[in-house]
Amino acid sequence: MISLSPSLAYYYYFHSEDQEDILAFIKGLKESYYLKNNEKISAESKNYSSFRLIASAGKENMILNTLIWKDITLLELIVSLPEEGWGGFIKNHIRIKETFQDKLKNLLGEGILLVTSPDGEIPKKVLERFDTITEYIITELEVGRLYLLKPWGKEYNIYGFIPERDYEEFILGTLPYINLYVHRLERSMDFYIRKGEYMKEKRHEIEIKVGEILGRTITLFKNPEKRQMTLEKEIDELSNVYSSLALNVSYLKSALASMDSDIQKLESKIKSLLPPVGQNGLESELKRYKDIRTMLKEEEEFSLLTLEEVKEAIDVVRTRVELLNSREALDIQKQGFNLQVSAGVIEVIIVYYYTLNVWRILSPGEVFQNIPYYYRFYLVLLFSLFVLAFTHYSAHAMAEKKLYNRGMIVSVVAGLLIISTIYLITFAH
Repeated sequence: MISLSPSLAYYYYFHSEDQEDILAFIKGLKESYYLKNNEKISAESKNYSSFRLIASAGKENMILNTLIWKDITLLELIVSLPEEGWGGFIKNHIRIKETFQDKLKNLLGEGILLVTSPDGEIPKKVLERFDTITEYIITELEVGRLYLLKPWGKEYNIYGFIPERDYEEFILGTLPYINLYVHRLERSMDFYIRKGEYMKEKRHEIEIKVGEILGRTITLFKNPEKRQMTLEKEIDELSNVYSSLALNVSYLKSALASMDSDIQKLESKIKSLLPPVGQNGLESELKRYKDIRTMLKEEEEFSLLTLEEVKEAIDVVRTRVELLNSREALDIQKQGFNLQVSAGVIEVIIVYYYTLNVWRILSPGEVFQNIPYYYRFYLVLLFSLFVLAFTHYSAHAMAEKKLYNRGMIVSVVAGLLIISTIYLITFAH
């Protein structure tokens, strides 16, 4: 193992599926720096903060490690070099890297670590080559002092490190692990922010649309058929709005879950490195992620409330449709009842007229005229009413697919009793 203090370390992150680009970049670095494969790597294979070392190449003062973790491949290029030689190496490495830009187009992120000697300091002239900040973000760790030399970004991050003790694991595994999650979050931040802004804009549009739909009144539409179509169209519009918003809320929930997981893992790893007391400058960078997460969480809650409002609006419009249908059904029922009453009255009159005439014709001599008129009226009226009842119950029996029912039997018996009474009155004179 080469000396890691002082040294420069470069971290390159790829999706493991991009094997062609990874192998081409490894080959280019080995040829540019005259690195030879380490044949003993399989026997010395070990893990560094979840990363597993699978290949290594190097020379006296430089190593190129290939590590994997899940679907990520990490390339570590570490050169043991005094601080005064950093400027020249950085300039030369930038030139070499530019020749492989086509192989780095799918690069997930990059990290640069400047490791000083234990009593050294970060050389400011070297930092002039990078877009660094003047006020470094300092974090006191158990293994040394970490400087964040520029705010975390999605392309590359620059760190300085003044080591104190047991720092090999930190340089080879822990910091690359931290930097990976920084890149994951940074690459997702733009998407998260855009998603939050889109949801806010969409939610505002939906609230306006729901207000417009609920503001319409049924009385604006005098034509019942047109009114029915309008209400059904409103339900379709609201259902489409609900589906669209529900889908976006689902995406937002998924994004929040992923973001929560990444923040938690990043924060947990950083806290595991901190001493009981000390300065944690990285907390300010973590706060930025947490603030965005809080914004998204609030938007999720607002969107869920809007979903409830849309659902309630759908229920309101459906209630309108049901009321409209019940009114129309009631009107039809009233019309049918009126027709039934009218038909019943007509039936009673017709039966009454023909029954009275048949009685008069069948009566011998002056018998019919001698029967008191109120007998004739009430008997024929009762007979007509029972004929009407028989007709009514016959219709019920047909609807129920029965040959007869109790109402029919009662009507027939009552009718026969009335006929018997008429017969006795007529022929008893």
